[in-house]
Amino acid sequence: MGIPTIKLNLAPPPTVWRLHHAAISWAVLAIGTIGLGFSIIATVKAYKEAEQAGQMTVSIAEQARMAQMQQNQILVELRDVQVDKEMPRWKLAERILLERTLPWSRLTAELERSLVQDVRLKSIQRTRGNDQSVQLKLRGDAKSEAAETNFIESLHENLAFAHVFLERDSEMQNSKGMWEFDYTLQLSSAPPPYELLPKYGPVRSPARPPAATPNTPAPRAQTQPTAQGTTSRPGTVSTQQAQSAPRPQNSPASQGTAGRPTPARTTRQQGNPPRSQGGSGR
Repeated sequence: MGIPTIKLNLAPPPTVWRLHHAAISWAVLAIGTIGLGFSIIATVKAYKEAEQAGQMTVSIAEQARMAQMQQNQILVELRDVQVDKEMPRWKLAERILLERTLPWSRLTAELERSLVQDVRLKSIQRTRGNDQSVQLKLRGDAKSEAAETNFIESLHENLAFAHVFLERDSEMQNSKGMWEFDYTLQLSSAPPPYELLPKYGPVRSPARPPAATPNTPAPRAQTQPTAQGTTSRPGTVSTQQAQSAPRPQNSPASQGTAGRPTPARTTRQQGNPPRSQGGSGR
């Protein structure tokens, strides 16, 4: 009987490394190089950030030192401040600040806008509240309770006033229904833009130039005796008076046509015919 043939393969089986060991080696080397580059870049970046943080820490420490020095200097100046001498300046500064919040012209305009018929104000005082808000203290009277109610409603409708507080409200003695009141108005921190007040009363027409008046005639002469002893008629003017009378200038009578006698210059005597000036009369 023959010996059977046995097939043996003593070589190891092929693997990926055996088949592609060169490409895998180069790929691993490239990945390692890239990782090394990223690590170097990260190290440099961290070094720079640490350096910037150190510089910022130094600058913050310097600023803190300067702030401490300024604080110590301010404390020294405050210790040297004389309150009695500086108090008037502080009060002036507070008054300026109080006036700049809302000027008196705006306050009076808003009060005028809110006033109603049969209500008058007797005193206006400007103060500050506990919350440093500007307030107005009003004192006045009204002819009737309805007029006071209308005034309160008008104040509530005005956006320049935030709140209206009624402090006192009573009817006046020995008066026909008149009421006396005290209000406290708290001004708005953000008042609306100012609007012009409406104008009341008739519109006045422009003044007209005076009309040209006609020339007034010469005054009538009184009855006086003439040189011949006779009496002149009333309404006539003697020759001497006519010559001494001022001549009107730029008048229609002086610019008359020839032949028309002027009444003020016409003279009449006994035995003499009337004469006219400025022409022959024909």
